[in-house]
Amino acid sequence: MSIYKRPGSRYYQCKVTVGGETVRRSTGTTSRSQARAFAERLRAELWELKRLGTTAYTWDLAAEKWLDEAEGKRSLHSDESIIAWFQPHLTGMRLIDITREKIDELRKLKRSEASPSTVDRHFALLRAILRRARDEWEWIGKIPAVPMYNPEKPEPKWITREKFEELAAALPSYLERPARFAVLTGLRRTPIIELTWSHVDLERQHAWIPVLRAKGKKAIGVPLSPEAVRVLRTVQGQHEEYVFTYEGGKLPAQNGYFWKQWRLAVKEAGLEGFRFHDLRHTWASWHAQNGTPSFILQQLGAWSDERMVRRYAHLDTSHLAEWADNTRKK
Repeated sequence: MSIYKRPGSRYYQCKVTVGGETVRRSTGTTSRSQARAFAERLRAELWELKRLGTTAYTWDLAAEKWLDEAEGKRSLHSDESIIAWFQPHLTGMRLIDITREKIDELRKLKRSEASPSTVDRHFALLRAILRRARDEWEWIGKIPAVPMYNPEKPEPKWITREKFEELAAALPSYLERPARFAVLTGLRRTPIIELTWSHVDLERQHAWIPVLRAKGKKAIGVPLSPEAVRVLRTVQGQHEEYVFTYEGGKLPAQNGYFWKQWRLAVKEAGLEGFRFHDLRHTWASWHAQNGTPSFILQQLGAWSDERMVRRYAHLDTSHLAEWADNTRKK
């Protein structure tokens, strides 16, 4: 039996061998002592299954197999967190025993502590795991329906240039520069955190996001405006590899203190609830207001679905102006 962590993983994993069969699972905990206790329980359960000659596929096996196949993907940390929530409710349960009644019970429990959209994210993953167990792994013949709330997406939140400057003034420099770069390029937080100088060409005013760091698993070309280039020149030479840094290394993705500074600045600027991702909405809104054609904005934002761009279309009505007074009889 061994306890270990995957690179970049938050939770301890365990490896247990019983009767020549090795099982690897996430323990769903960051405590090494709790992880060891989990592994001991798992070993006892496996011995019991071995004694009874039972080979039923359980939720634990499905969750671990899912995480094994997700290793290296950007969604791994999120999947681990969601699976950890399900763990105490489903551990040891056979997949065929996860019924619609059980799912409704868990949805009600999750809804008592989270928003409909969060509930949907959790149960979308549960549904995906069950579907893969049925369709790809062929472990089970059928699965129950997993209902969703599918709440309407809120209107994209954006701010004016003046309000952005208020926010920028309240941010420490190590956050102000990536924030300004975000609002000038529309890039999401992770590509900005991971941006390296090897993917920037200041002379050609161009940057690119490789496949592994792009949300849509497709490399993204990023044309840089003169203002965006100026932001990059202010951090040039600070680090050999990463463009934006914090205390000598790349920006942290999960550091609580670091992102607390963002929340404090947002509050100071009177923008409580404004997220770093809303800078992308702000960038798209400014483009729409300045008349950037929707098909161009779609390419700049690397959206695969034009419906994402339509959310900003109402911010520019210049192409309708000639028809505004067409109600009068001529």
